[in-house]
Amino acid sequence: MSLQRITKHDDRFRAAVVMMIIAQLSSGLASCTTVEPTRTVAGSGGVSIAYDVAGSGNTALILVHGWSCDRSYWREQVAAFATNYRVITIDLGGHGASPAHRDDWSIESFGQDVAAVANAVDADNLVLVGHSMSGPVVLDAALRLGDRVAGIVGVDTHKDVSAGPLSPDRAEAMFSVYAEDFPTKMEALARRVFFTDRTPPALIDRVARDMAAGDAVVARKAGVGMARYDVRAALRQLDGVPLVLINADHGSTDEAALKAVYPDVRVIVIPDSGHFVMLERPAAFNAALQIELDRLSLSE
Repeated sequence: MSLQRITKHDDRFRAAVVMMIIAQLSSGLASCTTVEPTRTVAGSGGVSIAYDVAGSGNTALILVHGWSCDRSYWREQVAAFATNYRVITIDLGGHGASPAHRDDWSIESFGQDVAAVANAVDADNLVLVGHSMSGPVVLDAALRLGDRVAGIVGVDTHKDVSAGPLSPDRAEAMFSVYAEDFPTKMEALARRVFFTDRTPPALIDRVARDMAAGDAVVARKAGVGMARYDVRAALRQLDGVPLVLINADHGSTDEAALKAVYPDVRVIVIPDSGHFVMLERPAAFNAALQIELDRLSLSE
């Protein structure tokens, strides 16, 4: 399956977008989705991992935010999917409402956080959805959760797996710049790297402020963890789990490198979007995700 670029002329995609919008308007999802009180479970290092649950059913979508973000970044997806699925949003350790009382901020530690939440959820089928840094995080979690995982969705992630993990020294050097004046440097990075000239200024401001307000130590060590994680080794261990990437066209995706490691990966590209595709193009993203859920035959 070659890389699929979604356009407004894709009839199946266009129909999915229309049906998604109609469903939201008819049910008042945007304002009336019932979210249960925030729960916690012990994650890696005993840190209390905060998570929200909306909807019900035997299929749980576990939505995992990216670097220096939090679970609020999935509100549009909770609104869209909670009528047909159980939708779980997580604050990884050291992010959002989950405290930073541990020393290990590796991808593996975050994978343990996700697995802890998944094990606390009564659902037969799990679909793990990870944005950016959490593309690797949900891979690690999937390896921990075994055959409960029905599918994995990466969101603007794994764009170039041709390069292996960095050495400890190189990874530390790459993120050492954030050891001082973290807020200023992180905000500058967010504004410079993650958006396009089509991104709404209000969204740029929100994301840049949020990322700059994160825990500096956690962000730096998590960055090192990202750089050191061996994505290709994790992919080789997946053993046939359906994997799809819903990526933005802000930066190309090396599909050949992906398929060299995981031949059955599907890649969908959402046009006219920056890195935070689920926020910039929520209707298009949600329609693409629904198509993939339908492929898995997981509609409730």
